[in-house]
Amino acid sequence: MIEILHTNQPVPSISGNITTYITEKLKEENYEFILEYGSGNSTRFFITKLLEFGKKCTFISVEYEKQWFIELSRIIRSDFKSIKVSNEKFELKQWDYEKCKRFFYMKNATSLDVPNDLKRFPKAKRLFGGLFNSKMFLYKLRIKNRPVDGHYKVTLNDSINLWLILRSEFMKDQYGESPIKNEYIGAALVPLKHIIPSQKELAAAFIIDGGPRSDILDAIFELEDGNGNFFPTVFLCDANRSIYSKSIRRRPSGRFLKGSNRTLNNEPLYNNQYSNRKTKFFHNKNKVSLSELLDKEVWFYQGAQK
Repeated sequence: MIEILHTNQPVPSISGNITTYITEKLKEENYEFILEYGSGNSTRFFITKLLEFGKKCTFISVEYEKQWFIELSRIIRSDFKSIKVSNEKFELKQWDYEKCKRFFYMKNATSLDVPNDLKRFPKAKRLFGGLFNSKMFLYKLRIKNRPVDGHYKVTLNDSINLWLILRSEFMKDQYGESPIKNEYIGAALVPLKHIIPSQKELAAAFIIDGGPRSDILDAIFELEDGNGNFFPTVFLCDANRSIYSKSIRRRPSGRFLKGSNRTLNNEPLYNNQYSNRKTKFFHNKNKVSLSELLDKEVWFYQGAQK
């Protein structure tokens, strides 16, 4: 049995009953790929479980924040000291100038009607470009000043190929505003696109707890629609937000999973009621209750073999 080297085992920031449900799915099914948007304790938890179950797969987790990506890479090295580690590679690479230009000069890419006071791209663009575009001038002259992408790749126990992928953003891009969001989305999907044509069948699980979730869902569904041999299983976190409803409706066979409001470590997730400037946008109402949040904490979809 693989034991993580910490007194308090890290657990996902979702209800314990849903964590258990996802864990059982990972145990029952033979997924060749498990793809996660939003890295964290869930990454560590599910990798540990996959090792316990003796699974062989590729686990890809995509993150947008540089310092957390570096820290998580370090923590994972510590987590798995007691098992065989091979093919380890860590790399950070500055953006090329063309990517810098795409981010700075292209328009807000969201399809959502985001209120002006909630938009994040205008502020991110100012931080990126600086006054009178001075930073863009520096990015052209000095590579070391540019933002970075990166990856940490390692094979655990000759069975789990783990890829942590950094696709930097200057904001938490929940609304799909970033002009370069497709690089974040594609970081997990491109490896699948390459391998699907050579497979008779390919099953993959997606745990979506970060990034522009509607855009991620749409990209998964387009890949499924275009490939009769591809069967995705999707777990969409915070599915109670109405801004995801258009994408969710594309798969009527999906269903919502009700949460318990306690993690596996018995920590609470939600307050009793939410009423703030984001509530109207997220939920299309001025107030949302705890029961409403928990009734649709996670949305689950499993593509059926045709």
